[in-house]
Amino acid sequence: MANFQRIKDELEKSGELMLKLGSGEKLELHKHNVSFDDST
Repeated sequence: MANFQRIKDELEKSGELMLKLGSGEKLELHKHNVSFDDST
């Protein structure tokens, strides 16, 4: 849960994030087109 909250907080603060997965795949997240489901 801590990682989820950190990603959410940093995206809110910065407006965009670049994540690199263990497989080497890179994901770019933008505040205007990402939503979080806090209920799960």
